[in-house]
Amino acid sequence: MKRKLYILAILVIIAIVLACNGTSERTTSETTTKATADSTYIAVTEEEVTEEPAAPPEWVDTPRPIPPTNTPASKPTDPPKPIPPTNTPAPQATDTPKPEIKLQVGSYTFYVNSIGTTYCVGELLNTGDVDAEDVQIALSLLDDQGTVLAAESSNLSKLSIARAQGKYPFKFMMGNIPDQWAEEKIQIQAEPYEEGGFWAPYLDLDVQGVTATPPQEKYDYYTVTGQVVNGGEETAESVHIVAVLYDDTGSVMAVDDGYAKLDEIAPGGNAPFSIKFLGFEGDPASYEVFVQGRLKN
Repeated sequence: MKRKLYILAILVIIAIVLACNGTSERTTSETTTKATADSTYIAVTEEEVTEEPAAPPEWVDTPRPIPPTNTPASKPTDPPKPIPPTNTPAPQATDTPKPEIKLQVGSYTFYVNSIGTTYCVGELLNTGDVDAEDVQIALSLLDDQGTVLAAESSNLSKLSIARAQGKYPFKFMMGNIPDQWAEEKIQIQAEPYEEGGFWAPYLDLDVQGVTATPPQEKYDYYTVTGQVVNGGEETAESVHIVAVLYDDTGSVMAVDDGYAKLDEIAPGGNAPFSIKFLGFEGDPASYEVFVQGRLKN
């Protein structure tokens, strides 16, 4: 009986061993098949299992991420304010300085004519390079204290223009004057000549054939005659002639005036004149004639 149990136990053990071997082979076969079918599985050999495990990786500090900088949101900028235009002052017109007028007193004298009227006659000298107009002459007679005893400013022989580098005659008829005075004072004002205007002077005139005739009888007068010639291209009117008599030193003795015998003188034309020195009784050494007119409008 014991012998049977013993044999039975051996058979059971053999059966168990066989069963285990079958299971092992079946497992190996499945593993191989699975490794072949799916490349993601790797067969593990006995040697690999027995290898020592790899050393764990060294600890490496992972850098902490830098927190983002809080960049402030950009604020909208105000558009630039327009720059107001600069108020550039308008250029100021500058006054052009007037040309300098150089008028000075030349020779002058007093004389009493045959009927008892006292005259002061003389001439101004324009030593500058500018013609002068609106010439005013004021004559004062002063005592030794500078007090004005008599004055006159009405030039009876007034011409329109005092020509540059020329002479400008004057003649004053004195009214109630004292028998004596200490000195004379002559003041002059004038403006630079400007062409144009309604009563524009006409200066393209000359005199020809002038003669001076002393008195031939008791009630005759010293006379200067001649003709005015228009050498310009316009018609002249109101042609005024002034004659000056000089002594042998070149000083003024007498001044008188008159007008051409024609109201108008055409271009290239001429007109006669005759000037009588009423009441003058001197004996002049020379004379000079000045002529100016107006441009006919």
